[in-house]
Amino acid sequence: MKKRVGNYEILKELGKGGMSTIYLAIQKSLDRRIAIKELLPLLKTDTEMVERFKREAKASASMAHEGIVNIFDFWVERGSYCLAMEYLEGKDLGEVIETMGTIPVDPTVTIASKAADALHYAHQRGIIHRDVKSGNIFITQKGEVKLTDFGIAYVPGKSPLTQPGIAIGTPEYMSPEQIRGEKTDPRSDVFSLGVVLYEMLTGTRPFGEDGDEEVIASVLSKKPKGPRKLNREVPWGLQRLTMRCLQKKPEKRFLTMEDLKISLDRFLPKKSEDRTRAFSSFLEVIFPPEGVDANPAQFRRKKRISFGYALVILIILVSASLIYRYHKTVDFSAFLPSRLKGKIGFLAHMGQRDSFIKIVVYPWAKVSIDGKYVDTTPIAEPIRLKPGEHTLSFSHSKFKSKTIKIVLKPGETRFLSVRLGS
Repeated sequence: MKKRVGNYEILKELGKGGMSTIYLAIQKSLDRRIAIKELLPLLKTDTEMVERFKREAKASASMAHEGIVNIFDFWVERGSYCLAMEYLEGKDLGEVIETMGTIPVDPTVTIASKAADALHYAHQRGIIHRDVKSGNIFITQKGEVKLTDFGIAYVPGKSPLTQPGIAIGTPEYMSPEQIRGEKTDPRSDVFSLGVVLYEMLTGTRPFGEDGDEEVIASVLSKKPKGPRKLNREVPWGLQRLTMRCLQKKPEKRFLTMEDLKISLDRFLPKKSEDRTRAFSSFLEVIFPPEGVDANPAQFRRKKRISFGYALVILIILVSASLIYRYHKTVDFSAFLPSRLKGKIGFLAHMGQRDSFIKIVVYPWAKVSIDGKYVDTTPIAEPIRLKPGEHTLSFSHSKFKSKTIKIVLKPGETRFLSVRLGS
């Protein structure tokens, strides 16, 4: 693409897919960053692909919802088809799952609920997405959940893109009726969002990973394992909800996205501030502060910190406490295995009488010190404590509580990272 197109100055290429290339650009008249999506040149003569591209632009532009990516402009220039859309900074959900594996219950439900709300808005306007998948759900650094890519959506009043009996979509996420090429309705999107929900809870898709014949056969005839068989942290009620979304017959699923959203919200903390806090903790993990190494290898798909490593950390904490009791200084990082260095850090600053601790808890917790409630994470400021031994307790409504004993030297600043549910 040229360096400048109309009112837009192209800054760089962001990525390329099977259908289009995405560029970062500046809209000169408003001095704002946007994304420009250009149909690949080799598809310019494919009438169906061109129609899909136009339909994505028109379908998205016809909706104004916080959970649907905004489309600003569409044009054809010298045979190139382009659309200008909202520039999103963050990651798509597929990337997050690939990095983390399973996602804790609270952020999982929050993401699914927000996606359901956006889909309900589209359904009320007669638009069926038909390609709901983790790669088409985007999480921004601001905590927004955005639905993208309406390229194969059903739009009222528009002629179908394919002949009856021909399936379009991503097989791993498609409903049985969609695979058979039958007419779809909102319940088909319910099925696909159910696949995404299952994927977040377990780190794997219910019917397989690749769109081959075996996956298609599984979607049509096999019942997937309950999420709890793969992740014991999933509540029974949430498992039943997920499996209801994945029913083969549409009439056995939730009838509307609104019904699904209402049922999902029952699994969230009752107080809005608690919901915000839980999701903020999740965002801190996938978007760590600048200069902090998130070390995504620790969250690889279907892998968690093993019990052995948890035991190693516990032994280190106990050993460090004894060393602090009898020695003036110690480089705690020397005790950490190389794979764990950077996950927990301790910094000693002498010359101050009081000591400080800085706590990060994933996903979040109520913090008590020496039997007294202090605050609920995230806690922005360091906590001032007297030197000596202290007992820290971390409690969460859906995870087993943890208790840690620490010994603080005068003037020490201790950084603690605690992960519940592991």
